[in-house]
Amino acid sequence: MNICILQHVPFEGAGTILPFFADSNHHVRMVHLYKNERLPSSKWPDLLIVMGGPMGVRDEAEFPWLRSEKNFIKEVIDEKAWVLGVCLGAQLIADVLGAPVTKNSTPEIGWFPVQVDSSLEADWLRNLFGNEFDAFHWHGDTFQIPEGAQPLGSSEACDNQGFLWGDRVLGLQFHLEFTPESTSLLAENSAHELVEGPWIQMPDQMLSRAERFTHINELMAKILEHIQSEILADVVLSEQLAVDCHLLFENDDLWLLLNKNAVIPWFILVPKGKFRDLDDLSVSQRARLFRFSDAISDILRSDFESEKINVAALGNMVPQLHLHVVGRSSTDCCWPNPIWGNLDQEESWSGRQVSDIQQRIVTLVSALDK
Repeated sequence: MNICILQHVPFEGAGTILPFFADSNHHVRMVHLYKNERLPSSKWPDLLIVMGGPMGVRDEAEFPWLRSEKNFIKEVIDEKAWVLGVCLGAQLIADVLGAPVTKNSTPEIGWFPVQVDSSLEADWLRNLFGNEFDAFHWHGDTFQIPEGAQPLGSSEACDNQGFLWGDRVLGLQFHLEFTPESTSLLAENSAHELVEGPWIQMPDQMLSRAERFTHINELMAKILEHIQSEILADVVLSEQLAVDCHLLFENDDLWLLLNKNAVIPWFILVPKGKFRDLDDLSVSQRARLFRFSDAISDILRSDFESEKINVAALGNMVPQLHLHVVGRSSTDCCWPNPIWGNLDQEESWSGRQVSDIQQRIVTLVSALDK
């Protein structure tokens, strides 16, 4: 899964969102816009996360990168990728979707309850939030609900606290990713906003109960779990690969296939995600893919007496990134470039043979995951 996170200021990062993905094989790319870092192609992310910041959506004169950021958000939405916006991020999404973003009647800073809108139809959000939940807030602006979106809820200080547009664009005016450390950092850098007001708390009030952070962090983790499961469910295997191959193994990272007609096993590893080239993978994803490739090569040598192993990415027939691991003898006329279609005419693998190979693969995967 490719995850792009947009950060607007050095003192307001991604909070608990980054640790959620830290132990996964997903590729997380942080783009620090305040450093004028380059945005990726809008076709790259499976998930775009847009964080908060003190600027407003109309502040392009002071922050020129806002213009390209909004274009990028719109293009990613058009690509039908998942988009999650937090605070300023939600306001930017609302603006991109044509909804007005204006000053709220009052700043809202601190812990205040959000009442869930009775018209919210998304069961996963309703089940997550219930009728009311406490959230952490730090904003002076607000948005109108974009046309066609479901409103999430409201607080006493702010009518619109979130929305779900379509089934994969979620805007949250409040913060669920904050920790005591990130709250202290924001309070230190935005102290000028902490003035007397009906909906403004001071840092000692914000930090007085650690269990509140634990609760909102659990809510954010459940949102990310839902999004991750939806994205992975959308990743499908190329039709040609599915027809031409036996599926030996599948997990959240990849499919492992066996070409039906090769005399010596022709394994194919397919990483799950919108990948078209090995360079699309993170370093950790590539390393894991080649660990599988090396282990399969060992099976080809030990079980099938292959003298040479051909490892090649992609092929001419299927645009989805896949890695061939093919066993050959030194006298094979196809060596070193076996091509799709240069195979036996009849399927040569019996059900028992496929089952035996699958068992070897299960043992292999168990060893790799230790």
